[in-house]
Amino acid sequence: MGKVAAEKETNGFDFAVGLSKYALRLADETGSFTYTEIMGDATFTPENIRAIANQAKTIRFTARGINWARWGHWVNTSPQSWSPYLEHTTNWELHQLLTNAPWLSKTVFH
Repeated sequence: MGKVAAEKETNGFDFAVGLSKYALRLADETGSFTYTEIMGDATFTPENIRAIANQAKTIRFTARGINWARWGHWVNTSPQSWSPYLEHTTNWELHQLLTNAPWLSKTVFH
């Protein structure tokens, strides 16, 4: 975990998730931290998301900009085929939030 995560680990932190430009706005509006702020790097891995989500006090997901028809198609056909090269990162994140009970219980949808 990056420097911010290490500093916030003892007090907990809010984690802002969603399409990048909207997650940044949500983080600013709510005092949350984005993946890049927490990790100190924008290189995405599922393992990092899992570690952050497990440690976050609250996960804040913004639905701004989500193409629900595209997401519905993706989740019904290939939710396990996530790849950062196919631009499915936010789809994968949302699927994980909805299917992981401990994460869902601490998720606030905006």
